[in-house]
Amino acid sequence: MFKNRIIALALTILLLSSSTFAIAETSEEYYKGGGGSSQQSVTLDGSNSDNSVSIKYPSTEVIDATLTVEGSSDSDGNFAEGVTLGVRNFEWKYDGAGYGALGKQSKFSTDSLGAAAKFENSGESDISIFLPSNSTVVDSSVKISGLPYGSGELDDYVKASVDTNSGSTSQTPSVDMIDDDYYVLWQDDGNLTTTETSTDSIIFRGYVDGDWNDAVLIKSNNGVSSEVYSTPRIKASTSGVFAAWVKDLGSEVIEASYSTDDGETWTDAVEIEPGNSHYLIYDFDFAIANDGTVHLVWSSIKDSADISYNVFYQKSEDFGATWDDEIQISDDESDTSIGARISFAGSNVYVAWEQYDSDDAIYSAVFAKSSDGGSSFGSPSTLSSTNSVSEIAISSQGNNVVVGWIESNDNSESIIKARNSANSGNSFSAENIVGSADGSTSSFIEADNDGSSNYYISWMRYGNEQTRKIECARSANSGSSWNTAVNVDGIDNGDVDEFRASPVIAANSDRVVVFWAETNTESGSSSDQDIVYSSSNNDGTSWSDYDDVSEHYYEAFSGLPSLAYSGDFIYLVYMDNGDYDQENNPNGNDAADRDGDIYFQRSDDEGESWDSLKVLSLFDEDEENDLDYTSILLQYRTDIAATGSYVHVAWVDYDSYNGGYDIYYTKSSNNGNTWTTPESVSTASSPGGVTIASSGSDVVIAWVDFGDIFHVSSSNNGDSWSSETELESLSTNLNYMPEIIHNEGKFHVIWSNTASGQSVQYTSSEDGFDWSDTVYINTGGKSGTSYTPVISADGPKLYAAWSDSGNYDGDSSSDYDIVGAVSNDNGETWQEDKLFIDTSTSTTYYLPSLGSGSGFTYLCYQNIVGGSYDYYFTFTQDDGASWSDSYKVTDFDEDSVSVKYHRMEVMVSDKTYFAFTEETDISGGDRVDDNIYVRKTLSEDYPEDPYVKITGSKNWEWAGELNRDNSPQTWSDTLDSPGASKSLTDSLNEVLQEKLSNGDTVVDQYGVEMTEIVLTVGSNSKGTVGFSELQIEYDVKLDVKSDLLIDALNKEIEFTDGDTAEVNIVADADTPGRLTFSDLEIITTDADLSLDSLSISGDLIEGNTVIISVDITNDGEGDARVDLEFTKDGSVIKSKSFEGITGGTTQTVSTNWEDIPSGNHLIEVTIVGSSPSDKTQGSEDSVSTSISVTESSPEIEYELDFGSMLIENIESDWSLELSNEGEKYGEIVARLYWNEEDDDNLITETPQTKIEVDESKIFTGQLTPMDSDDSLLLVIEDASKGVLLVENIDVNVKKLPDLSISRIVWVDDKSPNADSNEILSFSDGSVAYAKIFVDNQGSFDVQATTEIKLTKAGKDLQVNYAGIVDSYGIVDLPAGQETAITFNGNYPSVSFLSGGNAGFTGFWNMDIQISNVLASNPNEQVWDSEELVFSDNTQTVEISTPPSLSLNSFTSSSTNIKEGQAVTFTISISNDGGAAASGLLNLMQSGTTVATTEFSVDGFGTNEVSMEYSVPKNYDGDLNLKIKIDRDSVVPELGPQDVMSDDSKDITISVEGTLPTSSGGSGSGEDEGSGMIMILGGVFVLLVGGAGAFYFLRKSGDAEDTLDSLGGGVPPVPEQPPAMAPPVPEQPPAAAPPAPPVPEQPPAAAPPAPPVPEQPPAAAPPVPEPALLTITVPAGAQPGQQIQIKAPDGRVVAVTIPAGLQEGSQFQVKI
Repeated sequence: MFKNRIIALALTILLLSSSTFAIAETSEEYYKGGGGSSQQSVTLDGSNSDNSVSIKYPSTEVIDATLTVEGSSDSDGNFAEGVTLGVRNFEWKYDGAGYGALGKQSKFSTDSLGAAAKFENSGESDISIFLPSNSTVVDSSVKISGLPYGSGELDDYVKASVDTNSGSTSQTPSVDMIDDDYYVLWQDDGNLTTTETSTDSIIFRGYVDGDWNDAVLIKSNNGVSSEVYSTPRIKASTSGVFAAWVKDLGSEVIEASYSTDDGETWTDAVEIEPGNSHYLIYDFDFAIANDGTVHLVWSSIKDSADISYNVFYQKSEDFGATWDDEIQISDDESDTSIGARISFAGSNVYVAWEQYDSDDAIYSAVFAKSSDGGSSFGSPSTLSSTNSVSEIAISSQGNNVVVGWIESNDNSESIIKARNSANSGNSFSAENIVGSADGSTSSFIEADNDGSSNYYISWMRYGNEQTRKIECARSANSGSSWNTAVNVDGIDNGDVDEFRASPVIAANSDRVVVFWAETNTESGSSSDQDIVYSSSNNDGTSWSDYDDVSEHYYEAFSGLPSLAYSGDFIYLVYMDNGDYDQENNPNGNDAADRDGDIYFQRSDDEGESWDSLKVLSLFDEDEENDLDYTSILLQYRTDIAATGSYVHVAWVDYDSYNGGYDIYYTKSSNNGNTWTTPESVSTASSPGGVTIASSGSDVVIAWVDFGDIFHVSSSNNGDSWSSETELESLSTNLNYMPEIIHNEGKFHVIWSNTASGQSVQYTSSEDGFDWSDTVYINTGGKSGTSYTPVISADGPKLYAAWSDSGNYDGDSSSDYDIVGAVSNDNGETWQEDKLFIDTSTSTTYYLPSLGSGSGFTYLCYQNIVGGSYDYYFTFTQDDGASWSDSYKVTDFDEDSVSVKYHRMEVMVSDKTYFAFTEETDISGGDRVDDNIYVRKTLSEDYPEDPYVKITGSKNWEWAGELNRDNSPQTWSDTLDSPGASKSLTDSLNEVLQEKLSNGDTVVDQYGVEMTEIVLTVGSNSKGTVGFSELQIEYDVKLDVKSDLLIDALNKEIEFTDGDTAEVNIVADADTPGRLTFSDLEIITTDADLSLDSLSISGDLIEGNTVIISVDITNDGEGDARVDLEFTKDGSVIKSKSFEGITGGTTQTVSTNWEDIPSGNHLIEVTIVGSSPSDKTQGSEDSVSTSISVTESSPEIEYELDFGSMLIENIESDWSLELSNEGEKYGEIVARLYWNEEDDDNLITETPQTKIEVDESKIFTGQLTPMDSDDSLLLVIEDASKGVLLVENIDVNVKKLPDLSISRIVWVDDKSPNADSNEILSFSDGSVAYAKIFVDNQGSFDVQATTEIKLTKAGKDLQVNYAGIVDSYGIVDLPAGQETAITFNGNYPSVSFLSGGNAGFTGFWNMDIQISNVLASNPNEQVWDSEELVFSDNTQTVEISTPPSLSLNSFTSSSTNIKEGQAVTFTISISNDGGAAASGLLNLMQSGTTVATTEFSVDGFGTNEVSMEYSVPKNYDGDLNLKIKIDRDSVVPELGPQDVMSDDSKDITISVEGTLPTSSGGSGSGEDEGSGMIMILGGVFVLLVGGAGAFYFLRKSGDAEDTLDSLGGGVPPVPEQPPAMAPPVPEQPPAAAPPAPPVPEQPPAAAPPAPPVPEQPPAAAPPVPEPALLTITVPAGAQPGQQIQIKAPDGRVVAVTIPAGLQEGSQFQVKI
């Protein structure tokens, strides 16, 4: 402070004495709400800043600045702590460590609200307080307490828990019997010394000579959880006892051991060969003979590549020392085989197993047999029927074999069945039902026999509202029939379904025994899961009460302690896993799981002894069927609270058997002497972290369930409870582990969530029903991930602590530390979270706990040091400002302590008590278990004659011992304070003045001067003097003065437009309070300005930019801002301000003048303002000059580009670049139109843009061509020069593929190259080819996928009928043309086939879809092929009923004609079908076609067909002809309704021939004439039969040609007398000779022939033998078609292909 005063004085002298500087103005007022005053105040709320106060000063250079602030109380008496003032970027703070609030000090220099002076012996110790150096204390007080020394010394261990028997979980027994001796093997989680869930042991016990021997441990994994045992099996022989089991170390092997002394000793367990090299072993079984032969069978996956289990067998003949080669019994091709069981009798070895049948999705019972002692096995056979088998058993004796199994029926009920064989397994009886279906489920089937005909099957039945039952059935005739099953266990607990499982059976001629796993306690054992047995000596008719075999005493673990106290009692509850009163009231280890019961203890002698043991969780629901959660993790803890004589306990209960959780509560109203029956206050899903607190009659229980925090409340000491209510939902993070206490009228709850950063949450309630808003208390920004927060209280102070991964210790490591926060007002506000305990390990198991009272706060935690997880504690007596060394609690010996998953409990009353779990046995026994121990602090040393010195002498002193009974004492500002020789206020003011005078002060970085006041505390003995509730009110004004403040004020001037700058003071504080500002002093400078040297640089050409420069001289004292106005011919060009014109200097300033106009102009610059103001104003404030500017204009060139090819209706990017090649800039507007200049055609109009000379501007946009004939028009215009350019631009606009079906023509040939015929009518059976024309109106050649479907009324031709459609193909479609598409070069084919389905006729829609349209040129692919799809369903095809044809009439133009003359036949044909038909009509004589003509007839129509026919030459008599429909030629095919009976008509024509009638021969002349005609007709038919097809072929080529029946053109025969017919030889007529050549012109008429002289008849020419030819139907030919062949004599004849023949077939003809 002294130094500051000297600096201010020197600055004042300097300012007054300097001729360079003159003070222009001093600003002294603060402004608030529009008014100014020398003093202003603000009230802060501790959350929001206040900027209502501002400072105003001239907007010129600030050369000095000071403001003053003081603190006072607001209306609630609060003083602002952590004060911050801000002026722009300047910041000032009153916020150092130990500063406290401005105006009131409540903290010690350690920044805590308390302090303590500790004395190990008599002596003195210093504590201190900070106050502002120039402050004056107006009021003060502090409380002084006598406290114990707090050395960390603890009393001895006191065991508070009791020893209980945890028992063990025994399961999966196996039994065998030799005579009356039993041998039992089982799996156990105890090793006969200790038990834990990670233990797996194989234990044996034998019943020999009428007594049970002690249990023997054969093998244990000793807690190595990665080594797992299963499937123990035991077999006995006269040579020894053989035990085996599966060991799993990640891959399974079979281990075995044997004993030759009835199980008293065993060989070391070894891995045996069977299955050793296999990938996975599912299960195994074995049998042993008296000679040491071991038959072993197992199911396994042999190789990792296999997917199925198979059954294997291996044999040893020397008790397992060596083994034969393994044999696979199940078939290689079979599905998975499991559950193999084995039995033998003599050399017969029997194996049964379950084999999966993938076809029926069931398991079957399968059996295989070896008749040679296991050297080989026969093929497996299936014994079960259609139900799926789940388990199997086998037993044999002599020739009798029984195989039993469990199967499930269709209702999922279990049925026990068996089949027996009386011939060593060669054949089996039918299935017998051993146990019928009753709605239940069965499992664990086993079988044995008594060495004769009695066979037994045992199993367990459960479900269908039945309790679990062990049952056994007997067959007295080797399995042929079975007695009704009998209950073995004999337990009747009503509907209480206790756990029992795994029955096994053994039998001999005297008795039958069944062993199983049981939890019922009637045998006298504990209710852990034990191996029990029952026996029958009357062939299974009745059974003895069961007895225990595996019961063993294991010391149970105790954990999760919780402490409370009231009155003279300390209360302890904890969880224990064992039975306390095993014989009379067993209470633990229900149903194969540890039942953690709640134990209560009480001490009335400060924890020296504990009595009144109560098991609080002994109630029906728990004892009978509830299984408390087995874990001893913290979240499944119990908790206790006490008020007066009431003690309240809550815990989480888990029923692992029936599922479900409950929050249970019980209470005692008489200090724990008696307790209410526990009640469930809530049923939860997955609760944890139950916590309880009480005050008066109010009780609150809280817990976490699935990430949400819940609570219930009671206002009547737990007699009734509210419904569960959610305190906090999980939102996005899981909440975890609440902790609740009651303090000073409030319940306080704290918990954490899984978020990183702010995660520790707090809320409070005055009544336990209504809760305050949740707040985070780890808000300091250092927190990482937080775990297990805890809370404690001492007076109004709350302490919170948790484990946190944040970097509180600053070492940047990933370790977890213990951090916390303190509230001094019972949770209303919280101090910033800070480090409590710095650790160096990354464990999350610190699990802190807190206890507070009597000025102490104890922090306990678990830490790992040297591999040992020990509990430690530390304490603070100054609100966490400092912590003592850490002291180990678990220090009984040097043995390492294992990790505990729950915290140590700490409680502070008259002394501090620590309850913890440790495996130390202080009794010196050898049992290894966790016990609950309690230790307490030892110290009772209080300070004698304590005193306090502030001014150098004893200002306060207490005579005698200051202890908890007579303290705290208050030392205040009067001498009336007990022990005061000087008031605290006077003492503080005295030392403040002394230190200020001596300069014994400290100035911090913000210029705040502070004084440290030391309180020297003394004591004449060991003890602690504690100080709390410090209250020092003082007056002080603190100057805020800094070069940084001046800089901030000057910075504000840069952003100020006017002559006055204004800046706000931003005030903030961590707590509410009031601040007052006063004594403001801001000093600024002035200026004296003039102008000179006006100049203009740059080319004076119209449109250019030039620079106007002028000199400004400042003859004033400080920097100035000068406002200049630049004018042209009196008009303002520009106004501009120039900052930083330094006093005593001349500076050249300039500005740009853009777009200068042409012509002559006067340029003038004038000072129009300044800051500070110009002291002298006159002609020197203005300067001018004249200029001449040359005229110019712009010249614009353009370039128009497109981002892609232009396509109709597709938006495309365009880019227009405009370049100015002229001498002047241009203010350019460009307009782009379609086709012509019209507003409707406008594409874009660019904004008016200035383009400088040699500058280019680019404009972009989008356009959408609408027509391929479009062009563009570009207009460019300058704002001042008008239109510069108009130009038409041709563009190439393309059109996207536009595909449509223009037409469809149906043809009869698939090839586009064929001369095909159009098909106009269709019916069932029609086959046609679609000539589909696709019109591509686009600009691109494309390739596309075409799909065709024919549908009618929603039905598809191919799907719903038998039609065949060539429905898919890739087609090429050239641009701008119509294309008939083909699939693979052919037109798509359609076969219209109904397949006999109705609804076929009618109109069919032809749905055509063209998709995946791709440009043939990949570079032109500019569209999305998936979006371009064309469909057409407008084309239809009518399917009519098939043709049904009949001939109505066959008439001739004449029925009496001469030979060689022609007639016209008229044929009437009708069609009774719906489809139009066409085809051929065959004219036939004597079965041979002599002529053919085409016909067509509409559906349901009639048509007449004309046919010309010439009668053959040399024919005389009746000519019988037939016209017939050629059915094979009809298109479309004839329908099924068409009949053949109406396909033909006959006609007879009378032909007048020229042949003479013979006069000789026998018979009448008519007969002879007829015979001749027939002979000639026969010759005619033979020739016509071969030539008719040739005639047809010619006619089909030219219907007007008329050829003779021999196929040659025969000239007319001249008239002549008929010659005598030669005699007919007795042989077939020869073929007619070839016709003579046709002359080139018609011959002249022949003269009349001379009469033929009589002469002997000439001999007939020789007739060749007819040839028999074999003809192969050529490719492509159809039945009914004529083909030409060459005969052996060279003739070419036509032959008709007979009906029914296909290409490649052969037929024969005679020629």
